[in-house]
Amino acid sequence: MDTIAETISQAELVELIRREASLTGRKNGWHLIVTMDSGRRVLAGPGGSAQLFPTLETAAARMHGLGITAFRVDTAGASFPPDPAYEAWFRQQVQDSLDDTSPTIAHSEVEDQFAAKRAALKRKMAGG
Repeated sequence: MDTIAETISQAELVELIRREASLTGRKNGWHLIVTMDSGRRVLAGPGGSAQLFPTLETAAARMHGLGITAFRVDTAGASFPPDPAYEAWFRQQVQDSLDDTSPTIAHSEVEDQFAAKRAALKRKMAGG
């Protein structure tokens, strides 16, 4: 993770709006960073230290509110918690598979069935 020494106020940020702006991911959120001739600066929060937005959506909304509608997103330092809905769905799929009592089919039988399907498809594609 790179170290950012200086902050930038909202007023300065608005003045520099035409410069390169990016949202840079951190372990616990996102920084709004502007690249200037003198180096990179991060938007200051109310207390004067670097403002950390909790989500990409809140950071993007803040940028949009400042009139910055096009910007770069750097996810290299970000962490993304797992999606609870996907985790639940995936676990259910695994459990359903484990609970399935349907009869199994031998691998060789499945191979023979698909070989027959491939052969039929090749004949159909050849016009026969």
